[in-house]
Parts: sequence; C-alpha cells; structure tokens
Amino acid sequence: MDDYLDLKKLHSFVTIAETGSFARAAELLSYSPAAITVQIQQLERDLGTCLFDRIGKKVFLTNDGRRLYTYGQKLLRLSEEASDALAPDAPLPGGRLRIGTISSLCGSLLPPLLHRFHRRYPGVCISVASDTPANLYERLAYNDLDFVIVLDEPVCRAEFAPVLRLPMQVEFCAAPGHPLHTGRAVSLDALLACPCILTEKDASYRRTLERALAERRRYIAPILESDDTGLIIQLLTQGMGYSVLPRFLIRDALASGALVTLPVPELSLQIQLQMFYHTGKYVDREMRLFLSAAARHLSRLCRPGP
Repeated sequence: MDDYLDLKKLHSFVTIAETGSFARAAELLSYSPAAITVQIQQLERDLGTCLFDRIGKKVFLTNDGRRLYTYGQKLLRLSEEASDALAPDAPLPGGRLRIGTISSLCGSLLPPLLHRFHRRYPGVCISVASDTPANLYERLAYNDLDFVIVLDEPVCRAEFAPVLRLPMQVEFCAAPGHPLHTGRAVSLDALLACPCILTEKDASYRRTLERALAERRRYIAPILESDDTGLIIQLLTQGMGYSVLPRFLIRDALASGALVTLPVPELSLQIQLQMFYHTGKYVDREMRLFLSAAARHLSRLCRPGP
C-alpha cells in the first residue's frame, strides 16, 4: 500500500459512491468513462483491496469501500477547508448568485443545499426564481439567471452548458387504501377510470405522462390541478385519488407508509434532473463553488432508494 492517498482519485471514488455510477461520476467530474475507470483501478491497486462490486451494470461498495467512503468524505472536506484557510489572497466569496428552478425543487432538494452553502459561504447573496422550465430557459438566454436546475425531458441546446444530468423515475402513487392498490399490476384502463390529481400542464412530468398516453391514443382528465406538489401529496395521503410524481418527492411518504406506488407496466415514465448555465457566461468563483456543491448534493440525494 502506498503511504498517501491521491485526492483526485479519492474525489472520483467518493463521487462514484454517491452517484452509484461510473458514467455519472465521469460526467460530473468532466472525465471520460475510461479515465475514471483507470483512476479507480489505480486506487484499488494502491490500497490493495477491491472497493466496488460490479454486478451487471450496477456498482456497489464493498465493505472496504464503505470504510474508505467514510474517511474519503472527511479527507475531501478537510482538504477544501485547508485550501480556503491557506489562501490569503483568495478571501471567502461575497458576490451574488441567481438560481432559476421549478417550484417542486424549491420545497424539496434545494433547501438543504442552500443551507449548507450559506453556512460555508455566508457572504454570497443568493436569489432563487421559481418559474416554468420554458420561462427559465428564456431568462437564462437573456442573462437574467446564472444557471437553472430543472426536471424536464433532456434539454439539448448549443448555448446551454450541462453540469448535471440525472435520470429520475416518475411514479404513480396513492394512499395505501386506494382501490388500485391490490398488490397486482394496474391496467391502463383501470388507472384512467379513477380520479387523479396532477400538476399543472406546464410541469415536465405531466407533459411526459400526456405524451406517453397520446402515443396510446389515451387522455387523462384530472379532478384537481396544482403546481404545489406539497399540497398534492397531502391530498393523496388523505385518500383523494392518485397522482404522478417524481420518486424523490414522495420518498419520505413511501418510507413512512403514507403513500404507495401503483405499478403500471404499460407506462414507465422517466425525466431528468438537469443543471446548466449559458455557454457565453463567465463562470466566476461563486458559480464554480455552487455548481460543484450542487452537483455533489443533488447526485447524493437522487440515488435510487425507497
């Protein structure tokens, strides 16, 4: 075993552990998949142990991998703190950041990220704008925002530089007492015959649902629409119909048993959590720090789970 750990390799290892994917980690760190694979192979050789079990297309931490992950987080955090403390010519940033996102992310994924970033960089003034994806893209194009974080179908525009693209599963969900919750697969006909609550028409996961239904010459008519996903979840737990929501939004409700998923084999829906900025934008220190923190935070929170 070598007498030191290469922090670059350790950063790659921690990112893979948090995202559950070599490919996602390579994208986040701007490496090629081959390069990040070589880094992990070298790290395993340096430490004389195997860090990941590679089963099919998935990777899992071994026992030694889990031990290293705990230390790796601490070492990377200490490295960042040391760099800040030993750079007298680089004081803590104190500029501003303008974040554009959608309402469902404002109440779920963003609060812990913003809290953590503010604690570390209290001098940075952050403004958060909530709007539809289409309006956010327009505002980004006109330099009214520094970057956007959205849930949407893959956005490929030459003027937008992607920082993060994470696939997100969209689930049909309801209270445990819902008549469709029988332990068996739900047919599309049975699903569409029941009352449902949906987000407003401009929500990306609703568009994904309606497009999938249109391909099957079907249509869905909700009994209630709202852009407040917190309200929708509350109504669902009280037994008011079913809905279609990204899994991360209902993870706590699923874990507590307040909601259950409804398996609909005819419809498998997925969108992407995406984060990008305008290619013509100068990426200053404040943006670099936040983009790095956001990429790691969102990747960790969006790992598959109950």
